[in-house]
Amino acid sequence: MVTDLKEFARTAKPSVAVVGLGGAGCNITTWIAEKRYFGGTIIAANTDVNHLYVQKADKVILLGEKICKVTVAGLPEMGRRLPERLLKS
Repeated sequence: MVTDLKEFARTAKPSVAVVGLGGAGCNITTWIAEKRYFGGTIIAANTDVNHLYVQKADKVILLGEKICKVTVAGLPEMGRRLPERLLKS
């Protein structure tokens, strides 16, 4: 039983992650990392390998590597279909 709630809150280390998806999401995760506003894990996920290369996230995930041929989804239609294809595979 926790007797001192303030001491417990001070020593607790919650496990939290921020995930940025796509160009805008990845830009926000980089901004968070640069400002050092976050104490958890920062993850950036995108179909654009060049955009992931410059991210300051703790972990980067390339989405649709086989579908997009290690490049950019490029067209909005490709970006829309990518999750559908990933779920089917």
